[in-house]
Amino acid sequence: MNRLVILFFISAFISGPVLAQPKTQDKQELERKRQETLREIDEINANLKEVQKGKKQSMAELILTKKKLALRQSVINTINDQIDAIDNDIYKNNREVYRLKNDLDTLKQEYAKSIVYAYKSRSSFDFLNFIFSAANFNDAIRRIAYLRTYRSYRAQQAETIKKTQQQINEKLGLLKNNKQKKGETLQEQSKEAEKLAQEKQEKDQIVAKFKSQEKELGNVVANKKKQLANYKKQIDAIVRREIKEAQERAAAERKRLADEAKAKEKTNAITAIIPKKESNNNATAKVDKPVSTKQAVDFNLSEADFALATDFNKNQSRLPWPVDAGYLTAHFGDNVLDGTNIHWNSSGITVSTNPGASVKAIFDGEVSSVFNVEGNYGVIVRHGNYYTTYGNLGSVTVAKNTMVKAGQVIGRAGSSDTEDGRGQLEFMIMKEVSYLNPESWLRRR
Repeated sequence: MNRLVILFFISAFISGPVLAQPKTQDKQELERKRQETLREIDEINANLKEVQKGKKQSMAELILTKKKLALRQSVINTINDQIDAIDNDIYKNNREVYRLKNDLDTLKQEYAKSIVYAYKSRSSFDFLNFIFSAANFNDAIRRIAYLRTYRSYRAQQAETIKKTQQQINEKLGLLKNNKQKKGETLQEQSKEAEKLAQEKQEKDQIVAKFKSQEKELGNVVANKKKQLANYKKQIDAIVRREIKEAQERAAAERKRLADEAKAKEKTNAITAIIPKKESNNNATAKVDKPVSTKQAVDFNLSEADFALATDFNKNQSRLPWPVDAGYLTAHFGDNVLDGTNIHWNSSGITVSTNPGASVKAIFDGEVSSVFNVEGNYGVIVRHGNYYTTYGNLGSVTVAKNTMVKAGQVIGRAGSSDTEDGRGQLEFMIMKEVSYLNPESWLRRR
């Protein structure tokens, strides 16, 4: 009997859940990532169709195909993570079902014992005898409370058994859904693997074509190298001149502030002397503290330039792209054409876009220069001691020394150097004379 009462107090722990439910947010994030990557692949396929309309083999075709391969592998990796998450759920649910079944067996055994005891003690005389055999009235009251607690315990036992069975059924239902989901995900994994194999073959075919056209493509890349070298030469000269002018502006501002501070100190000194001569008492006139020279934190920048540069730097990885639609055909640094000895180095990125697409400033600033390279325009916008360059423009809509806002159209993209009918933009970011990787400054598309 005492054992049954003790079980009453621990029954709550038996019926309570032990393991937390699997995190659904992680699985939702994986699915979101997979769908987003698949959308990127669809965009690349659309761009590939446009590129393949051209009469000549284009390097963009290989670049897009390689990017698609990388994205396809990313989809497969995400699916593998999803399968791992499902396997983890299956393991947890199996373990929980095993625990609940053990609990259910224990509950049924104890409940059976309590039923047997109740059957043996079913006589009203036994209960009355139990109460009236109490030593005193208070003891009788405690025995009545005990019997009521015991009856409540039996009712709770039955309810706990029912709830535990319901939990087991729910877990078995989750297990069935998880196994079905795993089967569907494995099928998707197999389909993506087939697509990956097919796309690798397509890439190999493109590389083989490029290898057969290496001489012709080499001439295209040689012209591109020459163009980029001319851009870099002009940009370097313009930026160095801009840096010198910025230093002169900063020096002039410091001199102006210093002169103002000296004039203020002189005025304060005169104001402090005059009251002493006119006063008949020993009171000392209050003297204003001299105004300190307010200088920019950066010795080579004016305060306005320093503030603009600080804001530009704070937006790293969040800056908008200079065109609304497009994709990279050359990355910052070394670029190698697979299957050939063709390679080139870029101080910025090359963006393939729609013919005549609007090119926009990525941040507020001042147009430092509008220049021309082999019939194509370039625009440099200064953001403090940061500079953005927009090259290979077919036309320009801004002039030197004008202020521009982020998103403002500054020109139109010129034609591609590969004769594929696409527009093309050469985009660079500099901090003074150092070239930076634009991909780490622009937000992910």
